[in-house]
Amino acid sequence: MARGRFGDLRDLEHLILSSPRAVSLGVRRAFDNIRDDWLDKSEAITPLETGHLRRETEGEVEGHDLDTLSVVLLNTAESADGFNYAHYIHEENFGGKTPRNGMEKKFLDKPLEENANEYKQTLEREVENQLRRAGW
Repeated sequence: MARGRFGDLRDLEHLILSSPRAVSLGVRRAFDNIRDDWLDKSEAITPLETGHLRRETEGEVEGHDLDTLSVVLLNTAESADGFNYAHYIHEENFGGKTPRNGMEKKFLDKPLEENANEYKQTLEREVENQLRRAGW
C-alpha cells in the first residue's frame, strides 16, 4: 500500500469552502436577471384595457441557494363581488375574447415557455462566473 502527501492544501480547502457562497451569489444574480427579463417580456404582451395589469405587475426573488425562485405578483384589487381581473385574463381565458394584436391571455406563461433555455443558460453562466471569481 502506498501513501502520499500532497503538500499544502490550504488553497484548495479555501476554494472548496468558498464555493457554496459563490454558487449562492451566482444563483441570486441569475434569478434577479431572469425576474427582470420575465417581467419585461410579460408586460410587453399583457392585454391592455386600462393598463392596470402592467402597472401592478412586480417580481420578487425568494429563497436561497438552489431553492431560489422568481415570483411574479399581480396586485389587482378584487371588487366587492370578488372579481379578480388578473385571474380573469390569465386563468379564465379572458372571457373568451381575443386580445389585441401582440397581446396574450397567458402573458405570464408564454415568456417562461419561450425563454426556458435562455434562463437555464443565464443560471449556469452566473454560477460559473461567480465560481471563477472565487478562484476556480
